[in-house]
Amino acid sequence: MESAGISFKPEFLGKEWRKIGDIEAGLKTGKLVEAEYRAPYVAHQPLEPLNGIGLVTDKGMEIWVGHQSPRFVQWVAATAIGLKPEQITFHNQWTGGSFGHRLEYENVRVLAEIANQMKGTPIKLVFSREEDFLQDIPRQIAIARHRGSVDKSRIVAADLQLASTTPLKGLLERSGTPSKDPDGQLAAGLWNVYYDIPNFRATSYEAQGLSPSTTWRSVGASTSGFFTESFIDELIHAAGLDPMKARIAMCTVPHYRKVLETVAEMSDWKGPLGNGRGRGVAFVESFGTPTAEVVEVTATDRGIRIDKVWVAADVGKVVDPVNFESQVQGGVVWGLGHAINCELTYAKGAVQQTNYNHHEAMRIYQCPVIEVRGLENDPKVRGIGEPPVPPAAPALANAIFAATGKRIREMPFNKFIDFV
Repeated sequence: MESAGISFKPEFLGKEWRKIGDIEAGLKTGKLVEAEYRAPYVAHQPLEPLNGIGLVTDKGMEIWVGHQSPRFVQWVAATAIGLKPEQITFHNQWTGGSFGHRLEYENVRVLAEIANQMKGTPIKLVFSREEDFLQDIPRQIAIARHRGSVDKSRIVAADLQLASTTPLKGLLERSGTPSKDPDGQLAAGLWNVYYDIPNFRATSYEAQGLSPSTTWRSVGASTSGFFTESFIDELIHAAGLDPMKARIAMCTVPHYRKVLETVAEMSDWKGPLGNGRGRGVAFVESFGTPTAEVVEVTATDRGIRIDKVWVAADVGKVVDPVNFESQVQGGVVWGLGHAINCELTYAKGAVQQTNYNHHEAMRIYQCPVIEVRGLENDPKVRGIGEPPVPPAAPALANAIFAATGKRIREMPFNKFIDFV
């Protein structure tokens, strides 16, 4: 499969994650729809940059670092300076944000190496904002080529293919636990599509020879969810159906369908708004939590204004309602801001964006009202920290199409449209 000078080659490590029906026959039935989507590298950019304190003595090392995966810190620090893991005493600390950044070890290795050169002296290391950007291992870069067909007001087939750098395999290797299996995070949001599509296939390919990548809030679903739900919207439009009603009718899991019905009720979905206004819906399951979002926008003379967002998610049990609402709202702002503004590019092997002014999050004046509802129909208790992120980008892209007739298939969106 080739276009734009890029091919999905068989020698790339790939996997067919799910296949239903006869794809080739299905694609020949009715109207064929094809689309290509892209997502860039993006940084983690937490407010607190990487830091730590280390002390090496003749007996070993003590290290004070905030980390999301404490069990591997001892191994990484020990390997860096030729000690045994049991010679490393690790004091895990509270941190000011991470989003996957503190699953990596840039600061751990550097801190251990410096402290080892100055034995007996406590060393405090704080990365500058610019160094934090430069040293960051970013979210995966990805490209998708999707094909589908519609016939008689229904989706007949969907063939979803993507190529991406691997967010999980590299992290495992850097943690000392390498894996030869296909990276399952590439398929998150790709194979787990709960719509009644009789001919369906989801395939991922691992892109080789690019910058390493790692986990970023919602990991693979942050890109795959955008690709998949944008394409589903295109198929629904080609079939002449309503974006919300079609998703509800196609959804095959009863309590997932309830999530869509809830967000439709919350947003009072009644079809097109007209007059330069539009609503988009997206539904993505990530980390076991089904989440549906509706974004409403207005096309103004100066660009797109995001007016309001409605979110419904089923977590089985809402343990802390205040924290639940905050996590959902934060995830939506995170997802929208990065979809609109953020991209890392490289020149001579180095990142070109080294501070917030070149990698902007959503501004307060851009932030919409976000209405949240938690459902409790799932028999298991689920998490909510990451699932609000994946539906944000496709819901916004679908809303922009509803308002303007323009499809945006690549992040960041500000490369193609202005925002106010």
